[in-house]
Amino acid sequence: MINIFSFSHVIEPKKIFKPVIKNYSKTIAGLDFMSVSADKYEALRFRLMVIERLKLLKRMFSYKELSSITGVPETVLCRYIKGSIIPSYDQAERIWHALNKMVDIRKLILEKLEVIGEGFVDLSQIISDPYMLQYIAQHVYMLFAGKRVTKVLAPAVNGIPFATAIALTFQVPLVIARRSRNINVIDYIEGSYIGPSADIITFYVPKRMIKRKDEVLIVDDIVRTGKTLRTMVKIIEKVKAIISGAVILVGIGEAWKKEINIPVDVIVQLPEALK
Repeated sequence: MINIFSFSHVIEPKKIFKPVIKNYSKTIAGLDFMSVSADKYEALRFRLMVIERLKLLKRMFSYKELSSITGVPETVLCRYIKGSIIPSYDQAERIWHALNKMVDIRKLILEKLEVIGEGFVDLSQIISDPYMLQYIAQHVYMLFAGKRVTKVLAPAVNGIPFATAIALTFQVPLVIARRSRNINVIDYIEGSYIGPSADIITFYVPKRMIKRKDEVLIVDDIVRTGKTLRTMVKIIEKVKAIISGAVILVGIGEAWKKEINIPVDVIVQLPEALK
């Protein structure tokens, strides 16, 4: 049996949302109008995100259990989840902290993934569950809040559901790096690496999809060798866009990190022995 330890990652919303909106503010006649409106928007979005998180967890916990975790009366939680009312920002912050302390996203993922045979990791129970994907996407959104993201880039095919959920949460376009050309597209950005059988594996991204001004978040479901991830980095570098970071659902071992020269957030780390 493989022992896997996971730790909860507590994210403080007040320390995150403020810097995000300042990046886009403009001062007019001494008043930071865009900052004020963006501040309200992000605060409301966070409050609604907390409700969505409660809705997702209601599938796993009873109202009594959620009340015990959050300290919020069952009747009030019921009204939040049904959409009758929304929590204040301070209440939403307290609920978020309580859920982070008691509900470890890594444990939720570990309960649903399966290790089959010689190190094959089956994520089908995760990537086929829209509620689970949404919950993870919210976690990623909070991890990268404070960083500007204008595009999400993912290699085809298994990581697409995960990347789609993240792109929807960030409200930005999703760019898929495919292993074949579309005959209707002329200009491509290409990236290649040598596969395990000495074959050349190439990914193609339509050139119009990533511009120099973009700030791109790379997303994939599993990293084993780091070669696919490194190819995504090369594709972004070719157009001289900015890499906001990379997030991986499951990382296997540590050796792949030698291939990568950017920060990578791995949600669940599995031991090298799985290979």
